[in-house]
Amino acid sequence: MATKITNKLISLPQDVSIDRVVDHPHSMEIFISCPDTERLCPVCGSPHCVIKDSGRSLTVRHVSVAGKGSFLSFHVPRLRCKQCGASFSARPYFVHPSMKLSAAAFLAACVGLTGTRSIRDIAIDNGLAEQQVLSVLCSVDFRKPPSLPRTLCIDEFKGSSGSYDPDSHRWNVSRFHCNISDGGFGCVVDVLPQISLDFLLSYFMDYSLEERRRVRFFCCDMHGGFISLAKRCFPDVKVCVDMFHVVKLLNDNVSDIRRSLQNSFRSRGDEESYQLLKRSSRLLTTSSFNKETYWGTSFKLKERQLERVLTLSNHLREAYNALQEFHSILQEPSYSEQRDALTQWLSTYSASDCDGTRRCAGSIRRHRSYIQNSWKYGKSNGPCEGLNNRIKVLKRNCYGLHDFDHFRRRVLFSCGHTKLIRETYTNALELAGKERRDG
Repeated sequence: MATKITNKLISLPQDVSIDRVVDHPHSMEIFISCPDTERLCPVCGSPHCVIKDSGRSLTVRHVSVAGKGSFLSFHVPRLRCKQCGASFSARPYFVHPSMKLSAAAFLAACVGLTGTRSIRDIAIDNGLAEQQVLSVLCSVDFRKPPSLPRTLCIDEFKGSSGSYDPDSHRWNVSRFHCNISDGGFGCVVDVLPQISLDFLLSYFMDYSLEERRRVRFFCCDMHGGFISLAKRCFPDVKVCVDMFHVVKLLNDNVSDIRRSLQNSFRSRGDEESYQLLKRSSRLLTTSSFNKETYWGTSFKLKERQLERVLTLSNHLREAYNALQEFHSILQEPSYSEQRDALTQWLSTYSASDCDGTRRCAGSIRRHRSYIQNSWKYGKSNGPCEGLNNRIKVLKRNCYGLHDFDHFRRRVLFSCGHTKLIRETYTNALELAGKERRDG
C-alpha cells in the first residue's frame, strides 16, 4: 500500500517498482524496474517478437519531486521481430515515444503551457530543460480548424512575431496579428499573422460555402475591412459592432476637444484653465450612471468641478452631452426604445457645429444597422477583447516570441479549446460532496 501511495505522489504507475533513490545536490535519480509490456514491432506491428539480447539502460527526465528535477533510470531489453526481422528496444508505456522524458513530464509541460508563464519558468517548475519544453510545444500540431463557430468574433492585436525569409536573410514581422474567437465558448479558434483583407479572404474562402453559412453572427469593431470581409465571405451573417468601440469613439472625441482647449489656454497664458482641464480627463469620460459609485464622498465636489469645466467651451459641453446621452440609450430596457432613442440622437448631433461630434455622429449613422444588431441579438466582441488581454499578458511574460508558429501554438495552448486540468475550486467541491455522502 505504501508503495502504491509513493508511486502516486511522484506520478509513477502502480505496477512500477522503485528499487532505490539517489539524491544528488540539484536533482534526484530514481531507479525503477519496469513491468513486461506488450511486444509490438514498430515497423510491421506484429506481436511476434522475442528478446534479442540483454538490452540497455535508459535515463529519462521525470516530473519535479520535492522541488528537485528528477530522472528515471531503468533497463529495457532489445527485441527482434520474427516476422520482419527488425530489431528495436522495448518501450515502456509510461515513457513518451521520444524516449527523452516520461509521459507524466510531457503532460506537466503541456499543463504549464496552458498558462501565461514563459517557457523558462515552466522548465524550472517541472525540472526540465527549456529546449524540452519547446519540443513539447512543437510536438502538438494545431491545424486549421475544420469548422467555424456560430458566433465568430474577430479583432486585431499588436504583434511582434513573424517568419524567417531565407532569400532576404531577415525576419518578416507583421505589425498586427488577427485573433479569431468563438463568441459562444469564449476561446480562440485561430491566430493569423496578418489583418489585410486579401489575406483574410483567402483564409476564409478555403472553407466551403455550406460551412461559411453556419456562421450566424460576426462580431467586430468599426474597422471597414472586417465588415467588408463579413459581407463577402458569410452570406447569412448578422454583423454586430461592439459597443465598447462606439463608446470609445465618443470618449476620444471628448478627449480630443479637451486637449485642444488645453493647448489654446496654455498658449494664451491662462494657467488656471489649463490645469483645470488637465485634471478633468476622467471627469469628462465617466458615465453619469457610475458617477456616484465612482466618486463616492467627493461626488458633490466633482460635480462642481465638472460644471466649471463645461462652461469653458460649448463644443466641449456638446461632446460631453452626446456621450452621456448615448450611455442613456444603452440603459434603455427594450430594443425598440433603444432604436427610437438612437434616431433622436442622430438627428440632434448629425448637424452639430463641432466637427468632431458631427464626424462621430456620421460614423455611428453609417454603422447604425450593425450597432442595432448588437442590441437586438445580445452579441458583442467582449470574448475576443478579453482573450486579447490574455494574449498581451502572455507576450509580456514571455518577453515576446519571435517565431510566429511558436507564438500561435502558445496562444492556442493558453486561450484555445485545450483543457488539460480542472479549475482549482473543484477540489474543494469534490471533498465537500464526499463528506455529504459519507455523512
